[in-house]
Parts: sequence; structure tokens; C-alpha cells
Amino acid sequence: MELGTAVTTVKGDAISVADVILHLKAKGTFRTAIYEIIEQRVIEYKLREHTVTLPQAEIDERVQARRTTLGLWDDAAFTSYLKHFGLTKEQWLATISAEMRRERLRDAIVTKDLVQNYYRQHSSRFTSISVARIACRTKADAEKALSAATDSVTDFVELARQYSVDENTRFSGGYIGNLKRGMLPGEVDERAFACRDDGVIGPFAENGVWTIYKIYSRTVTKLNDALVKQIKDVLFEEWLRHQVCIAPA
Repeated sequence: MELGTAVTTVKGDAISVADVILHLKAKGTFRTAIYEIIEQRVIEYKLREHTVTLPQAEIDERVQARRTTLGLWDDAAFTSYLKHFGLTKEQWLATISAEMRRERLRDAIVTKDLVQNYYRQHSSRFTSISVARIACRTKADAEKALSAATDSVTDFVELARQYSVDENTRFSGGYIGNLKRGMLPGEVDERAFACRDDGVIGPFAENGVWTIYKIYSRTVTKLNDALVKQIKDVLFEEWLRHQVCIAPA
């Protein structure tokens, strides 16, 4: 397309390719689009370098599955869909193929050993803790609650109902949920994840109140298929960013 080519009109007033490019630049998305195109070229280059192939039968299977997912069972619906997005059939098929080639390269680059090493080295990222909190107006009240909570005879749930000023959690015994790393304030987060099960920590000054926390238990997510994919994506994105940076002009 030439810069002056009209992509659509509004009451006869043409919106050109140049208008679209200017809009993308103004919105700050033009460079992102350029980066994504460069990224795709690097992927193609690396596919050839690693002699990674993708059988046409697998592409055809993905295409059929995607059409089924989108409800594009008949040619009329498919044609309307393509028209809505301004794509030809060949362009749409090319996006599916590019998506699959990216996945195939990811699987070739990110090995099982890399995934397992990442999982072991970053185990804290996949750990969550079951936490309850008591929020008090004064440090003295928080210290009283902490002292009582460390007495195994005293139930934390009852202490929360007695001491906590947080009406959102007070009557549920202060329970705030199963939390992952980084969801609590910095100092609390460090102490909470270092704490033993059934331990109590605090007091902490937080947003005008004083808090103590009970760490009931911790759960480590197993390296299941979903987590393997998540780790693969992270490692592949890091690898690909580096490859884009060092790609020759």
C-alpha cells in the first residue's frame, strides 16, 4: 500500500495509511509494531538456523481448530470475519502459521532441563502462603494481640474478632487469602515467606494501622503442564529479546 491509500472512509472522507501510521506514532504503539515485525523476522532466521520444521498437516489441523473455536464453520462466516479485520485468507493463514512456528522454536530452544532448573532456582515464585491479619489502631494493641497469638491456647480467629479494626476481615478471623510472593508490603512479604507454618509475625506499621500476621501454611505449585508452559514462555521471551538486540542489520 502507498501512504496515500485509503483504508476506510467516514462520510466520504478518506482515512489513509499515512493517517494510521501517524495515529500509531502518537499513541506510542508504532515502535511496538516495528519491534514485533523485527521479532518475527528473527524467529524465521532462527528457525532456519536450528533447522526447525513445521509439517503442513499440523498447520491445517490448527487452522481447522481455530475456525471451530471462532465459530467460522462455513465459508460465508469466514469471509465476513476476514472482511471485518481487513485480511485476506492467505494473510490470516500466515498469522496462524507464524504463531505455530514461534511455538515450535520455543520448544526447540527451551529444553526440559532449562525449565526444571528455572523451577528449582525460582521456587519462591511458585510458593503461596495462607495468611490472616489483625489490624490495630495502636502499636500497643498490636503487641497485645501478638502476645496473645503466640500463646498456643489463644485462637487467632477469636483474637481477630476482638482486636482487629478491619471490618472486611474481622468476622472471618482476619483471613485475607492464599497469597503469592510480592502481594504483601515489602517487609511483611520477606518475614511472611521466611516464617514457619502456624507462625505469627509483627507488628508492622501499615497505612495508619499496626498489623500482625498469622501464616497458616504454604503451598508450592507443582511443575504441571500449565506451569511448564508459563516457564517456557518466560525463558523464550528473554532469549528472543536478546536475539533481537544482537540481530545483524
